[in-house]
Amino acid sequence: MEGFNFPIWSKWIYRIFHPIVLILILLVRQGQATSITTNVTEDITTEGEQYTSTPLPLDPPLTYDCPHSCTCHYDLSLQQLKISCRKPPAHRQTLSLTHGIRHLGLNHLSLTYYTLASLTPPGISNLTELSLHNVALDPILFITSQLFSKSKSSLRKLRMCELELLPNGPPLPTNQDPIVVKSHYSQLENLETLSLCNSPASLSAILISALPSPLKHITFFNTSLRDLDSLSFEPLIDSLEYLNLSTNKILSIPWGLLNLPNLQTLDLSSNHLAHLQEEIFLGLKALRKLNVSHNRIEYVDADVFTPLISLRSLDMSQNTLLQIFEPYFEDNVELRSLFMRRTWAASSFLDPETTLRSLTEMDKLLDSLARVEILDLRDNGMRTIPESLAHLPHLRRLELIGNDWEASCMDKWVLEWLRTSSLLAIDNVNHTSQVMNQEQTQSESFVLAIRQLNCTENNIRARTARKYYGLQGKSKTMKCHPQRKEGPRVIWYLPRNNLILSSTTPIPEFFNSSYHRVLGNGDLYISNLTAEAFGLYICIAEYPDLNITHYVHLGMDTSIFLDVKLASILIGWLTSFGFLMTVLSIQLIRAILNRYGIDCPNITAPYKARRIRRFFDSMEQHKNTQLEWLRDNYNMQVSIG
Repeated sequence: MEGFNFPIWSKWIYRIFHPIVLILILLVRQGQATSITTNVTEDITTEGEQYTSTPLPLDPPLTYDCPHSCTCHYDLSLQQLKISCRKPPAHRQTLSLTHGIRHLGLNHLSLTYYTLASLTPPGISNLTELSLHNVALDPILFITSQLFSKSKSSLRKLRMCELELLPNGPPLPTNQDPIVVKSHYSQLENLETLSLCNSPASLSAILISALPSPLKHITFFNTSLRDLDSLSFEPLIDSLEYLNLSTNKILSIPWGLLNLPNLQTLDLSSNHLAHLQEEIFLGLKALRKLNVSHNRIEYVDADVFTPLISLRSLDMSQNTLLQIFEPYFEDNVELRSLFMRRTWAASSFLDPETTLRSLTEMDKLLDSLARVEILDLRDNGMRTIPESLAHLPHLRRLELIGNDWEASCMDKWVLEWLRTSSLLAIDNVNHTSQVMNQEQTQSESFVLAIRQLNCTENNIRARTARKYYGLQGKSKTMKCHPQRKEGPRVIWYLPRNNLILSSTTPIPEFFNSSYHRVLGNGDLYISNLTAEAFGLYICIAEYPDLNITHYVHLGMDTSIFLDVKLASILIGWLTSFGFLMTVLSIQLIRAILNRYGIDCPNITAPYKARRIRRFFDSMEQHKNTQLEWLRDNYNMQVSIG
């Protein structure tokens, strides 16, 4: 706008505020550039564990002088620094830590006060993994050092193996007084993995009493750990997914110790466990893998494995099992792999007094494996192949080596089972119809011996009888012998009325067919149990040249009597409590009425009650009279003497 003159005061305002506005614009642009650079750096740091990316170089690069008598190696791509003092180098090393340190490993050295000060490299504030192997240390000095304190907020993995305690250090805190350790370990807010192996028991006791809450993976291997507190893992109830306590000296599992709903893997192998008590695994709903092998387990209580509804793999090998109680694995419908190599005691299948019981337990145990695919029964000293193996329709791999099989005519069913089963491998050998003709494994030798038997009797009886229990009004399914399209034909004889039922024969018109039905696999299904349904059933599996007779007993489930007993106790307790409260209420009302001068009317006692009262009163008077007479007689004798 030509010819227009601005006022003088406006020119002075422009000269003053124009530089200020320019400075503000420059600051805003510089802040945006810094924010973009920071975001890029954070993205690379966050995704560094998933993708191989070159980290941003430090400005200026850090240098580190390797300690005397030590060898140092720096991996640029992994940002890993390893310090080993086992073989001293020819000359001292100076490393350029171009991209900082995320992984630090210390091997074969002693962490004293002076070595800790010289070992601590620069730039460890972003340290995510610390590994100690064959290291001597003082726990209090280590956790209070700069090496540990500077990496507290970033450390995610802590591995310690082959540790030794320095003899001149201060006394270690006990399991009941881990104040110093706990105060420092509780600050490891991002620690996810803690591993301790081949280390003193005192150190494991310190660490297990001060576990930080975000831990997901814990390993205490060969640490001579003996006693566990029921509250040891309480801070990890929402985070722990993997727990390895193998190769220790644990005698028992305290109740409530394993209340970890997110735990997926539990390893208790190579300990001193002798008894698996009921409810010790209560709360492990997400557990998928359990290992209790190489222990001294003799007894397994009922319902021990019932809470493990997600269990897929169980290893009970190398134990001395004497007895395992029902219901075995009926509730573990997800179980796919069961390893029971040398699980039973040596005499279980050899001693005549325990053989029948062990065979019966084995049959019931195998019956409870609904969908198992891998089964290992090696080295258990069994002499006969359990017939329940034929009830495992999903079995793909079977291990039977190391058992003292004795072939007899009662085992001829094995030939038909192997011919029609879906096994892919037996004793680690591919299973086909031709492989059995070759004497390659112990199981194949057993099958060959059965084929060579000259059996004149075609009607044989099963070695063990089956027992089932049910409740009146409920349904029940009973197994006898597996029936497939290729055979055999399964026939059931019912108790009392000797009726014959099978899946191929019609049911008589006078019989209620809605209660009993033979399923396609040969099992007998009873939809509504009545008093007549309990008793002895006879089941016959008819092969072309062989008939196998099974005896199946259906009894009443005694758990109903326990429920009645508990209900009776509860009703009795409630009745007693109600009577007591009624009497107290009446006495309280009478006391209140008497306090305010209100007399309650007396209830006239019956005639018999009055006679009884007078009788007791007369006896009391007679007793007092006799006492007076005796007293006078005694005084007279004393005065004469």
